[in-house]
Amino acid sequence: MIDFADLRFCVEKGKVRVGRGNEFPDVADAFDACLARPLSRRELSTLLFSVNALFALSKRGLPIINDPTAYVVAANKLSQYLALSERGLPVPDTMSSLDATRLLGSMQKGICLVEKPICGSRGLGVKRIRVGDEKFNAPEVVSLYQQDLSGANFDIRVFTVGYKTVAAMKRISSSLTANVSRGGKPERFDLDGELADLAERASKAIGAEIAGTDIMLDREGRPYVLEVNAQPDFIGLESVTDADIPSAISEYAVKRAEEGQNA
Repeated sequence: MIDFADLRFCVEKGKVRVGRGNEFPDVADAFDACLARPLSRRELSTLLFSVNALFALSKRGLPIINDPTAYVVAANKLSQYLALSERGLPVPDTMSSLDATRLLGSMQKGICLVEKPICGSRGLGVKRIRVGDEKFNAPEVVSLYQQDLSGANFDIRVFTVGYKTVAAMKRISSSLTANVSRGGKPERFDLDGELADLAERASKAIGAEIAGTDIMLDREGRPYVLEVNAQPDFIGLESVTDADIPSAISEYAVKRAEEGQNA
């Protein structure tokens, strides 16, 4: 296990090297594959350093799981919705602007929307607003505004490895966010073929070999992809499934390492 903080990125005489520790051994020569998680979102510079280190290792031929591009796309919801919609996958109607007050001022009053930071995670900063509400305060961060689906008191988390479904759960909540870390209650869920296919297609759209895809059903039962998490945890999911998620991940990492050796 290597902490990103221990890595050193070096460009010398036209060659790029990523090493660690005082002796600075080359990471690409020391391992057969890299399972990268988590990448901090707290500061853009931290994320960019980590992603570029992974890109450099990938260029050296080291298999990276997930591919660094997946972390870039997954880092903000607007990039995700672009990738998902380009492939015809259902996502909520979404709008965003650097000037939220002007954006909402051009819309019909009384419409209920969901406000989300474009770079938020774990449900932080998500809230329901009503257009024209005099109490509305523009957020300090760039946010998006989505149609309020509100079809049920749960969403569905689908965990995929190698773009294949491994496990799924309901996350039940009385609040707007259903994240287990925010109080959502995990419950066993038998996934049908349509939802499994949707999650697998969503993970491919983002390029995340290991992913947690969040799906919500609207009032008519139609599924929408809310988000594809490229760094999903599975603490709540493990409590309601018989699937051995750690083994699925490690076996896939070994497979990718073997493929890299035979390339």
